[in-house]
Amino acid sequence: MTSRPQITLLRAELAAVAATFLLFSLLHLGVSIGPLSDVHILDGGIAEAILGVCALVAFVATFTRAASAWRWGVVANGVATAGVMLGVYATRGGTTELNFVYHRTVLGVVALSLVVLILGRAAPRWRQSSIR
Repeated sequence: MTSRPQITLLRAELAAVAATFLLFSLLHLGVSIGPLSDVHILDGGIAEAILGVCALVAFVATFTRAASAWRWGVVANGVATAGVMLGVYATRGGTTELNFVYHRTVLGVVALSLVVLILGRAAPRWRQSSIR
C-alpha cells in the first residue's frame, strides 16, 4: 500500500473504528456520554478498550511507518473482526438495541476493510498473471 489516497482512507477508517471502540468501551463501563448510555458490561468494556487501543496504535503507525501501513491495517482489522465476532457471540442471548446495532455495524466495517486490504494487495498480482 503505497498510494496516498489508500493510506489516507485506511487512516480515516482506523481513526473512526478506534473512536467508536473507545466510546463503546466507556459506555460498557457505565459512563453516559450525552444521550448515549448502555448497560454495564465489564468484559465488553475491557475488550473494546483493547480493540480501540489496537486500532489507535495502527492509526499512529501508518504515520510513522507508512511503508508497512498495509500490514498494520490487516492486523488491526483482523483483530477487530475476531473481537467483534466474539462480542456478537457473547451477546447472542440478548442485549440492548444500541449494542446490537453497534456490533453488527462495526463488524461490517472492519470485515469489509480487511477484505479490501487483502484483495487490494492481491489484485496487482492477478492482473500480472492474466497478462502472461
